[in-house]
Amino acid sequence: GINAEYGTVLLRIQCQSMSESRYKLIYFNARGLGEVSRCLFALANVAYEDFRYPINGKYERPEWDVDKSKFIFEKIPVLHVDDVVIPQSKAIERFLARRFGFFGSDELEAALIDSVVEELGDVRVKFFEARRGNTEEEKKENLTKFINEGLPSFYKNLERWAAKNSSPHFVGSKLSLADITFWYQNQAFLTYSMLPADLAVSLMKNFPALQKIVDNVNQNERIQSWVERRPKTPM
Repeated sequence: GINAEYGTVLLRIQCQSMSESRYKLIYFNARGLGEVSRCLFALANVAYEDFRYPINGKYERPEWDVDKSKFIFEKIPVLHVDDVVIPQSKAIERFLARRFGFFGSDELEAALIDSVVEELGDVRVKFFEARRGNTEEEKKENLTKFINEGLPSFYKNLERWAAKNSSPHFVGSKLSLADITFWYQNQAFLTYSMLPADLAVSLMKNFPALQKIVDNVNQNERIQSWVERRPKTPM
């Protein structure tokens, strides 16, 4: 197990620069809900401890089952920032994006970035709903239908948003949490093992502004370095 004693929840974060703070991200040995935060660390070139509980292809995680009750919401990821523990993946992502400069140049841009991230959250919910079924064949049929019909409906609206911006970003002129979240989520959807390998190409050709965002993230040297060196996991 690990030391995850919480005590009193602190309501403030000490005023320290990001370089002075100590970070420890706790999640499974999977991309999942921890990967956007890991990408933000990579983009900011900030050191952190990437603690990973083992998990296998059958979603068995005995070490986590032992330690689960030690965590405030009995969920991960959590982020340790010095002596403060932040639970919930989206709270962690927003905190890191603000601290590292990926949450817009002002409050209005931050709100717009948040809007895109919330919309992407809705897409993710629908994706996981589509994975349900009584048999593997039924799951595949439901998922394929979502990718062919439901996902393009969401992407049509996101495309309209992205096309209004002259730069390859959802908001403003620099990389943000919205871009990273879309890049990762789109990649996760379209490389899902139950789907045809050529699906990403056939879908994204209809959304050029979204493709530009994906390409821009793919071309980032720090993202490239992280993708190359991160642990190879099936999910």
